[in-house]
Amino acid sequence: MNSALRILRALLATSFLFALGCTRTPFADRPISAATPDDFAEWRTRLGAEATEDQWRDFDMAVQELKIKVMAERGNSAKDVLDEGMRGKINGKTLREALVLGFEARRERLERERAEVQARIDHDSRLVTKPDTASSAYVASVKRADSDRRDLLTREVAEVNEKLAGWGVAPANVAQAPGKTGPAATGTPVASQDTH
Repeated sequence: MNSALRILRALLATSFLFALGCTRTPFADRPISAATPDDFAEWRTRLGAEATEDQWRDFDMAVQELKIKVMAERGNSAKDVLDEGMRGKINGKTLREALVLGFEARRERLERERAEVQARIDHDSRLVTKPDTASSAYVASVKRADSDRRDLLTREVAEVNEKLAGWGVAPANVAQAPGKTGPAATGTPVASQDTH
């Protein structure tokens, strides 16, 4: 009876250890293989159904933002240059790290655009026109369009900050609204160090 109990315990222990060894790495913690376009396509195909539609949508947005960043950095919009630059930024990183890089790039771009729109609003607020003229109607419509654009950008920045917080980017590293002070007020991402 003792030997049967020992065998049963050994089998249970072996089964437990086997089960531990067979657990899958969470989707967001998997490294990205993107050294070549073929590696990247194969990586996406392998992970295919393991990700939700929302996860792929976020990843595709992050990839697009990294391509925009590469275009700004290199001053080149050739597709192969953008793809190579983007793949260089994410190759070997986990999916979560790539998402953070892409969404930080998105936040930087949106913050820059929001600052430009705010500067136009500030400038246009000093314009003086004669009331009830075509020029006053035009200036009012430009002010309204700029104000709407600034509000949209503010909402988009808030959505990006929410995504980043969900991926573990500490609130202290999330850019604050204009006029705030502190280390995050610069809008400079601190959560990752992109050396590419």
